[in-house]
Amino acid sequence: MRIEDLTLVLRPRGGFQAADLGMGLVRANARVIWLAWLALVLPVALALNLAGWYLDMLWLAGLLLWWLKPVFERIPLYVISRAAFGEQVSVGQALRAQAGFGLGSLPAYLLWRRLGLARSLMMPVDMLEGGAPSLRRQRRHALLGEYGMAALVTWLMAHFELLLSVGIVALSGLMLPPDMLGDAARELWENIRSGDHTYRVLAMNLLALVAMTVIGPLYVGAGFGLYLDARTRREAWDIELGLRRLRQRLLALQRPLSAALLAFGLGLLLTASPLAQAQDTPADTAPVSKQVSDVDQPGPAKQAASATARSATDATTPASEQAFARAVAQAYAHPDFGQQRQRQERMVEPDPAATKPIQPPDLFAGLARVLSTLGGVVLWVLLGIALLAIVLTARRWLPWLGWQRAPQLALSQIEQQALGLPDTLPDGIADHAQRLWQQGRGRQAMALLYRGSVAALDRLGQQPLPAGATEAQCLRAARHLPEASQRELFSDTVRSWQQAAWAGQLPSDAGFAALLQRLRQQPGWLT
Repeated sequence: MRIEDLTLVLRPRGGFQAADLGMGLVRANARVIWLAWLALVLPVALALNLAGWYLDMLWLAGLLLWWLKPVFERIPLYVISRAAFGEQVSVGQALRAQAGFGLGSLPAYLLWRRLGLARSLMMPVDMLEGGAPSLRRQRRHALLGEYGMAALVTWLMAHFELLLSVGIVALSGLMLPPDMLGDAARELWENIRSGDHTYRVLAMNLLALVAMTVIGPLYVGAGFGLYLDARTRREAWDIELGLRRLRQRLLALQRPLSAALLAFGLGLLLTASPLAQAQDTPADTAPVSKQVSDVDQPGPAKQAASATARSATDATTPASEQAFARAVAQAYAHPDFGQQRQRQERMVEPDPAATKPIQPPDLFAGLARVLSTLGGVVLWVLLGIALLAIVLTARRWLPWLGWQRAPQLALSQIEQQALGLPDTLPDGIADHAQRLWQQGRGRQAMALLYRGSVAALDRLGQQPLPAGATEAQCLRAARHLPEASQRELFSDTVRSWQQAAWAGQLPSDAGFAALLQRLRQQPGWLT
């Protein structure tokens, strides 16, 4: 698939906008996605519940069905990834593709990555891009900037599934009359405590299946939208796509322009021979008479009728107002208005001793104590997990607070290997870049100057740059440089690098020499 075939409007978006873009793809292909989903999920759910019934472990069937969600989530991912490039997939094609789609990375998502909060963001990397494990690991690290939004999407979708299940249960309660609701709830609780649990667990498994079927494809779509937005921000897909479309339009205009120039040249050759002069024959001119319609000029009869109508209207308007005033006065004079009535009733206060307060059964009090204790334990466990997550991720968020210096930014290993650049910045960046330029390696020279400028921005800026910062993020950070000359120099360097990297337009020798001289003259820049 080529980037030119994308049917989406690519641009940097916010997290929720990107998630909504992916869910819009799911809604646009809803019929294929949900039919294929049901065709795969229903037989698996039926087999698991039959096996659980036979083994008297129906709860295990629901747990396994929930654990196998990554297997089913490949269906919406396959459909929307093809639809984004204009390929329409049928239900049969989507089902047949599951035999080989993403099988290499599926075991990881069924084992150690099953509970990952960013599963929807990382699945497109492993199942769509493929490649060696080390390369996929680098690409996953490149998307860590969207980890927080992906975790938030996972948290929201899990709550939507829970709310949908609870809502279905509450909807069944609305079918009962209010007078019978208390007795029905008490009887249901007694059946749960002492009755057969088979049908109750089957109902819970069915509720989980319905919630998973409704929310699961939307969850995958939201993660795919975040993935597209992250790739667009990091690799400037929108800029590249715009440049490619501009090139196609220019190539399309090339042939008509050549044909027009050829026709113009042939016309000049033909008109070079002497031509006969044609004598103009004066055309007969005839006076044009103006006609006026009789309708535009009203006669005396029409004028008299109009005057009579206006006088009649003027005469009747005050009379109608007087009639309305008389009708209002008659309405207020009616006996139903202007009268007051008093009514007295005797109220008897109820005897407090006669009414017995409703005491909840001891069973509910014990249940409340158990739930309270369990809730306290869960809250303490969540607090411990949150503190552990804060400690483990401290190296990522401490630089933003200014407590730790962010590591020096550099291009990724893939880009360094493609450009032939060293892992670290060499001493004498300007001299090294000049040698690369003289060797005919202009793109590598511009990349080295850009890396040196980013390192200078990280040293001289008021706040550290995030890991893997894009050109747009660097330009925003450069606005806080102390001197205007530094801000202008960094902007010119980034612009020259973007033209060389994306448009393939290297500066002239004089332009490169002038930029290099400015970088050398800036104190503390290329050190």
